Amino acid sequence: MNNMNLDLESILAVVGSVGCFGLLFVFVIVMMVVGVRHQRAQTERWAAWARQRGVMLSGSYPMLQVIGTLHGLGIQMVTHRFSHGRGRRRRTSYKHEVIATPQVHIGDLTLSRDGFFASVGKVFGGQDIQIGDAAFDAAFVVR
Repeated sequence: MNNMNLDLESILAVVGSVGCFGLLFVFVIVMMVVGVRHQRAQTERWAAWARQRGVMLSGSYPMLQVIGTLHGLGIQMVTHRFSHGRGRRRRTSYKHEVIATPQVHIGDLTLSRDGFFASVGKVFGGQDIQIGDAAFDAAFVVR
């Protein structure tokens, strides 16, 4: 009979641990659903912002990329992800970087390395615009 109690206690302990595991499993699933909904809501906010301003959005929050023209400037926003540490001390951070450039239309411009074929082209009347930087002018041909 004592052996039977041990077996019953073992069974109850296993059932109890499965119950806790089940509860933990449900908690993890709920947190994942909440996280996905938050991510979708943030992505939709960014998409609405991009639509209002006429720029293109790709990716999903937090890894976004925005490309377009805003207030006369060409813009590109990219997201970089950095992870630091290991195990429990591992942290991930995100950095949004925006590059804005003026929209300048300069016509056709070609930039190539200065080499044998560029030298042959210069001999036959090819154009090489000198920009005033000796190291750059020696390395590249601007047409």
